[in-house]
Amino acid sequence: MSIHVRRSFLAVMVCLTAAGAARAQDRRPGDLRFEPFTFKTGDGKEIAAELGRLVVPERRGTSAGPARMGPGTASSTIELAFVRLKSAAVRPEPPLVVLAGGPGGSGITETRVFWTVLRPLLDRGDVIALEQRGTGKSSPYLECGAIEGFHGDDLVDRDHMLQAMTARFRPCADDWRGRGVDMQAYNTRESADDIEDLRVALGADKLRLWGFSFGTQLGLMTIRRHGEHIERAVLAGVEGLDDTRKLPSSFDRYLVDIGRLVAADPAWRRRIPDFIALVKSVHARLDREPRQVEIVDRATRQKRTVRVGGFALRTIIAIDASNTRHAVWFPALYDSIAGGDDSLLAQRVQALADRVTAPIPWAMTFATNCASGATAARSRRVDREAPASILGVAGNFPWPEICSVWGSPDVGEPLRAPLASRVPVLFIAGTLDGRTPVANSQALVRGFANGVLFVVDNAGHQDAFDAPAAVQAVVDFMVGKALAVTRAAVPAPTLVPPGKR
Repeated sequence: MSIHVRRSFLAVMVCLTAAGAARAQDRRPGDLRFEPFTFKTGDGKEIAAELGRLVVPERRGTSAGPARMGPGTASSTIELAFVRLKSAAVRPEPPLVVLAGGPGGSGITETRVFWTVLRPLLDRGDVIALEQRGTGKSSPYLECGAIEGFHGDDLVDRDHMLQAMTARFRPCADDWRGRGVDMQAYNTRESADDIEDLRVALGADKLRLWGFSFGTQLGLMTIRRHGEHIERAVLAGVEGLDDTRKLPSSFDRYLVDIGRLVAADPAWRRRIPDFIALVKSVHARLDREPRQVEIVDRATRQKRTVRVGGFALRTIIAIDASNTRHAVWFPALYDSIAGGDDSLLAQRVQALADRVTAPIPWAMTFATNCASGATAARSRRVDREAPASILGVAGNFPWPEICSVWGSPDVGEPLRAPLASRVPVLFIAGTLDGRTPVANSQALVRGFANGVLFVVDNAGHQDAFDAPAAVQAVVDFMVGKALAVTRAAVPAPTLVPPGKR
């Protein structure tokens, strides 16, 4: 499932978090309570479940004062929410905790999206859909409220884009700090310790982890800090502890793979003999002569005109590089721009604007990504690769510059160091995932004595489980069974044909 879909669900939760926070009055770290909850599965069924709420320190290492009275009030505790689906097993195995992507995604939504894969695991043990700190039904819910859309020269080049993003999100950061929220407390280290506190509160000796996208980074941090209490884990669309800053060379390889799809398509092969050359020429043309497109403002529903340069298009492609449903439009997008038709460009700019203005927990997203940062070696490699790469620094925009707005401290080089562990981990990666490429998992699995890498050819970030063998691999791995195969495939994406708009 795409991050965009999950974010639409997050919007409906804003009103719930204030009430949840108010109920935390006078509660102490470790306090846990449950209430009935109806969980709706991905196939439309309803399951009786429990909504749990656990009080944890906002930032560990500080004194524990009174619990949070409501979003933004000064205190040192926050409240995590989670849905527990109880297993009917006579002798349940360790609970499985679902860690959503983003950062900022909802564990409840992710459990619904991946229900086909998770449902068989419920037969063996409880499934726990965790709303990470700052997200979903947890309190506070760190949304940014109304964010102004793009207009004018906001997207004309990198400097204008950074200025626009900074101006739009600085008031949000200032507002949360003014309401007493400690932005230094929203990072993978604290979230990993939240998972350990949850384990203790549930009285479980060990946990199992299911992580997707950013949830894999959180899963790895949990293994690093509390591996003795992690029985095993499945991590799909893997982002390692030092993978937050994307490598420009990864996007280069991804676009070359898209070029192979173009070359294999008779209609596109005749029209675009060299896809990479076309991509570079369109970027250069927009750098020289930004195009003017019309988009609709999310808040006012009024049309706005915005000039779009090459850096904005590079940024859009870097965002879309994880999703095969977007990638199938790439040849048509570049071909249309080269031919003077900006209709597809306008659609992708609209999607970018909708993404930025979506009512999601942006404060948590920015703070967490900024804290994850990069090792000095990773940063040097990014800087070395960027000048000669196709997308340049656009693959990481607006990081790291936007971090000055949030003031989030780096989690530190030691927590990003290569991880060695004996915890059994199944890494799942798709060969057409440009943002969390197979190389991430290949590097990580070397440090796991009991790790297994499962590769799905032609899969992007969201569709690896379209391969039935990948679903079976998860089930087999969770019961400790040796995998029959470690590679599968889904059909290669079918490119949108020439002329379609």
